[in-house]
Amino acid sequence: MILCSCCVIRQDDLRDAVRALVAENPKAPITLNRVYRFLGKTPDCTDCSPLLTRRISILAADIIVKETILRGQDVPRRLK
Repeated sequence: MILCSCCVIRQDDLRDAVRALVAENPKAPITLNRVYRFLGKTPDCTDCSPLLTRRISILAADIIVKETILRGQDVPRRLK
């Protein structure tokens, strides 16, 4: 699904960028500007920025919890 039509940013591209930015520096906030810079794109109209900001926060939380805290597990070991 295309999230930004002026820069042609797909959801998979956004997920990969957020995953790479979390791996690069887990303590730094994932902002829209960092994602654009990572993808090598510059926004034209910024109509999609509220959608992208919300989607980035959801993806970052999901990636941090599942891949960093739970280390790839869906259910924590202590709850199994």
